[in-house]
Amino acid sequence: MADKKSAKKGNEEDKPVTMDGLKGQLLRFGEHNILSLRKELHAAVDEEARFSDPSQKDIRKQLMDKVLMAVLMITKLEDQVNDHKKHVVDLNKKSKDLKLTFNVHKENVEELEAHKRQCNQKISNLRAEKKSLEEYAQMQKTETDKMNAEMAPYKKQNAMLMNIVSAAEKGHNMLLTTMSSINKEISSGL
Repeated sequence: MADKKSAKKGNEEDKPVTMDGLKGQLLRFGEHNILSLRKELHAAVDEEARFSDPSQKDIRKQLMDKVLMAVLMITKLEDQVNDHKKHVVDLNKKSKDLKLTFNVHKENVEELEAHKRQCNQKISNLRAEKKSLEEYAQMQKTETDKMNAEMAPYKKQNAMLMNIVSAAEKGHNMLLTTMSSINKEISSGL
């Protein structure tokens, strides 16, 4: 009978622990410390006097296996959490680098905006100067038109005087020509 019990124990230790809830996945504990931990848990259930019924012991052993499996899952989750922590640290470093790059670009943008404001100020000053020059040119044109209008009667008189001067010049030239020809006749007759 002791042989049967030890054979039964050996079979229980060798058979894989199954986990319900994950699509019938079989979990095998291949690591030495987990196997010894499982042996100790099963031995503790066997030694406990209040479980005299073997079916209760089997249920208790399955419960212990599930607790062990849950501990392993928690350990695995802790590893995942550590991996996620490393990933978050990497993301924070990248975020810090991006913030530094952002600050550099922000300063560049601020400088460019200041330069743009200066250029816009120069443009508005030039536009104001252009406007005042256009107003001055318009005023000069108005004055010139006004002077031309005031000088229009004098232009007629000036044209008439120029005609008179031109006629006088022609008359003077004719007199000179006549006088020259008379002098020539007088000189030739003497």
